[in-house]
Amino acid sequence: MGIHDQITADRMSHACDLLGSTALPVTQVAAECGYADPRYFMRVFKRRMGVTPTRYRDSFSGTLFNTV
Repeated sequence: MGIHDQITADRMSHACDLLGSTALPVTQVAAECGYADPRYFMRVFKRRMGVTPTRYRDSFSGTLFNTV
């Protein structure tokens, strides 16, 4: 794994922590993880994690499969 891949992996790990434990907007999570462009952050997150940041967060709150 190259340095760029390691930095991205570290950023994604931090993003997952923030999305799972805070109510920060995705734009703020992107900034906290070092991404100036939230759209780019969302693309990288989806490519790495397989879901959007919002979907990832929803999986923690139980709303992902909530069909009330």
